[in-house]
Amino acid sequence: MAIRVLLAEDHEIFRDGLKTVLQRSGNVDVVGEAANGADAVRMAKELKPDVVLMDVGMPQLNGIEATRQIKAASDANGRAVRVVALSVHAEGVIVRRMLEAGATAYLLKDAGADDVIRAIDNVMAGQVYLGQGLSDVVVKQFGMSNSLSPLSKREEDVLRHIADGLTTKEIARVLGVSPKTVDTHRQHLMGKLDIHSIAELTKYALRLGLTSLEQGGKPAAGDEEQGSRN
Repeated sequence: MAIRVLLAEDHEIFRDGLKTVLQRSGNVDVVGEAANGADAVRMAKELKPDVVLMDVGMPQLNGIEATRQIKAASDANGRAVRVVALSVHAEGVIVRRMLEAGATAYLLKDAGADDVIRAIDNVMAGQVYLGQGLSDVVVKQFGMSNSLSPLSKREEDVLRHIADGLTTKEIARVLGVSPKTVDTHRQHLMGKLDIHSIAELTKYALRLGLTSLEQGGKPAAGDEEQGSRN
């Protein structure tokens, strides 16, 4: 029986190339194509694929959050849906977040056709598959630290709320700390990441799947208040 695959990729040319590769394998049936994360979640529920090839950098709903929702829905229904992540990013923290969301394979977009087919076969066999060079990245970084993220849990919380457009006072209220403490955490995470604007912090948070929003909720207000403290 052919493996049912849903393609979740926003670039049509790349998606068409993947479809051609999969169809030539003779063992894959492409049952649907999604151009954004929200459609990928919806189509995964409707089409019930065996495997979703998920671009990490999807619009509307990023690939990490889309994967999390797809896995939660499939687990609730008792049907296993495997997710193979596709990305241009090889950073260990992004790989880790995608695996934590439920993906069982991670490939870089320059992977060959054989790697894509091999990844699908491996996840169907219940195994984890990492593309060329990624195993070394993950093992090395896990060996250096218990977390691949350079940020503390509280710094990640602050970053998430910044990306969602909350002001310093709002973040302080949500976390139950003083505005001064929020400012301190923000300065620390900016220093660690070598990022010096709210816009760049928001982009970083989106890449890591810390927020499911494509843009922060109130970037202008956040920039005005927090930027004045820089």
